[in-house]
Amino acid sequence: MDTIADDWDVKPRNGGISEFDSESGSFKFAEGTVGIVIDREKMAADIESALKEKNYRANIQHRPVSSSRR
Repeated sequence: MDTIADDWDVKPRNGGISEFDSESGSFKFAEGTVGIVIDREKMAADIESALKEKNYRANIQHRPVSSSRR
């Protein structure tokens, strides 16, 4: 479960200067990223429940535990 959630978790990233264009004398900016953390305990419980019920086509959806922007 942790391996899967690790792939889905996204750390927040600040936006900022990504490079300087010497020809135009200006900076280029990169956008920030909103962070997402999966509720691993709830996801595991929902998967276990579906398996116990032999519902192998269960649609398990989760909203992030937190999403923040630095």
